[in-house]
Amino acid sequence: MGATTCIVIPWFIDNHDVSEWPKLAWWVHDSLPYHSMRFFPNLAAFNLRWREEPERRVDSWVDPKGCLTKSGMDNWAGDHSEHYRGFPSLVAG
Repeated sequence: MGATTCIVIPWFIDNHDVSEWPKLAWWVHDSLPYHSMRFFPNLAAFNLRWREEPERRVDSWVDPKGCLTKSGMDNWAGDHSEHYRGFPSLVAG
């Protein structure tokens, strides 16, 4: 089973250039369970996919285009918070 949604975050586009999409990607990567993300040039919109067996891969059609991270890459695991300083914290509800 799985699901896909297209997301635009107004806070991000009000405070960042679309070329800064890797900041948002690392924040999601470190904060949420997901299968894959793909970023687009318009409004830093991205498709967020979830499935039971997540791949946790990030790709983009925005420069820098291509794969930001995937399993097996040196940057895939660990803490990436230096890339998204000043981003909001998730609050458990």
